[in-house]
Amino acid sequence: MKKLFIMFITVVFFASVQMLTPAKAAASTVSAFEASKLVFNEHFVAGNHLGTDHSTSHYMRLAIDIGFLSVYTSQAKNKNDATYATALAKLNQAIDTLYTDVSSNANNYANNAFQDPGTAQIFTASILVKKFNMSDLTATRQTRVNYLYNNTKSWLNNTYNNKLVNNMTQTFRQVVESQTTNASGDAPFSVNIVALYGGALALDSDFLFKQYGVNQPTDYPFRNNIANIGNYIKAINFGNYTTEGRLSHVGSVRNYVDAGYISWHGKGLALMAHGTVYTPSFATRPSSVFMTEADAIAKGFQTVYSKHNYIPEQFYGFGSSVKVSTNRSQWLYPLTWTGSQQTVNWLDAINRPSGSYSGPVIVAVARQDTQALHRAIEGLTGAMLKGLYFNQ
Repeated sequence: MKKLFIMFITVVFFASVQMLTPAKAAASTVSAFEASKLVFNEHFVAGNHLGTDHSTSHYMRLAIDIGFLSVYTSQAKNKNDATYATALAKLNQAIDTLYTDVSSNANNYANNAFQDPGTAQIFTASILVKKFNMSDLTATRQTRVNYLYNNTKSWLNNTYNNKLVNNMTQTFRQVVESQTTNASGDAPFSVNIVALYGGALALDSDFLFKQYGVNQPTDYPFRNNIANIGNYIKAINFGNYTTEGRLSHVGSVRNYVDAGYISWHGKGLALMAHGTVYTPSFATRPSSVFMTEADAIAKGFQTVYSKHNYIPEQFYGFGSSVKVSTNRSQWLYPLTWTGSQQTVNWLDAINRPSGSYSGPVIVAVARQDTQALHRAIEGLTGAMLKGLYFNQ
């Protein structure tokens, strides 16, 4: 009887310990860093990804690579991971390539800062490097990063404040602040570019100015730009928060939803949440209307998927009709910047490959083509910063 009592107490004790022990990620998931490590080794080490042509849209894709390499290199260093030295070498290579192009074509970048997403993506990449890697860089490369940071920020701000929108008499800033729309009720410019610009300013505020002594988001010099851009995107979005979610059109003369572009709206809004409401760490989701809007965009895509069982490349409404039927579910991974594990789980579920593949879903996505690779890389970057997991 005494032995049975001792066995009972032992079982209760170990059960209690298990209840008090923090739950670990399930065996079917891997951390964002571990998934990134697989992609890094496959595409940047074994493959020659940095050696491929990145010139499209003012080196937008190379900027995405640099953002990924910046965060991955920093986390590899902090984890004492064996890939750190190689990652730093790849980061150095990418910085040199980007600097050479931008410095050689400065007028082109300055005059076309809102022509495509490239300049805003370079601004974002330079912020990440300044935040995480400057102490690892040589003085020459630090100067190059500062050149990219200072100039892209200036070119974007000048364009936003001073350049007229298409054939209008209003600047981008005036359109945003007055919430002007075209005859169809859409933005008279490509919204994804302005969303990425607002998101980059927010990252600049949260990652750089906060560490320089800016204690309140309102102290950041361009805080009003962030808030106004976020509010403009909210104003042109359609749908609701409780049933369908929220989506928007591409902007300019394109009155349809584009899966890739609108995922950038969600990323930009999530960043703008951080630029208007500071949190103790970037992994903490701000209590912000912009984060609510970013989550609602993810929900809007879920509504479309529920109707079609895939994500069309271009469509109207919430999938009421389809313009381009190519499946682009893999283009939605920038939504990881919302920091929602639920959204990541959904993305992995709709992108899970058929057959016997058993690795992380996002690694399989990265193998599809160049566009999918860069969307996956964007997703991995946000997920590493947010401490998220990917499913196998």
